Amino acid sequence: MELNEQTLEQILARQREEFQRHVGEVSQDFKRHVGEVSRDFKRYVDEGLQETRHHTGVLVEGAEHKIQLIAEGYEALHAAQEALREEMREGQKTLREEMQFGFAAVREEIAGVKSELRQEIAGVRTDLRYEIAGVRTETEAIRLELEMIRSELSIIRRDLKEKVGREEFAVLEARVAKLEQALRRST
Repeated sequence: MELNEQTLEQILARQREEFQRHVGEVSQDFKRHVGEVSRDFKRYVDEGLQETRHHTGVLVEGAEHKIQLIAEGYEALHAAQEALREEMREGQKTLREEMQFGFAAVREEIAGVKSELRQEIAGVRTDLRYEIAGVRTETEAIRLELEMIRSELSIIRRDLKEKVGREEFAVLEARVAKLEQALRRST
């Protein structure tokens, strides 16, 4: 086979087609990987939110149960008060003092439950902030890696627009290999 300008142009055209096909495949793989990372991130955040909602629901349910018990206790005290009022008018003063003491205890317990709920919610918020900060850090690392890949692709495109000699083609092949390695490491 004789090497002339037409033959070289044909070889270069075939190489350019193969390279464009390869870049297209790499681009598709990259888009798929970004989609997978995005879905994983959304699922991770959704799971965290569901767990937080579940935990908050359990806390609220427990508080509602305690409040219901307190309310039932209050109703029992009130019924006892009415029965005692009819039987003994003299015990009325003592009964009022006991009720006031019971209300104070109920208030203290409710205040304690509120405080516990606030602490739990603050803890969950703090945990979520740390998780979000970690996700942001990971996202930034992915963004930097994408910028590097874009830069390498830009260099390769610019170089391919010029006529490529054998030595230059070997350099381009090495760059493409580095780019493929970077893509494999990021997946």
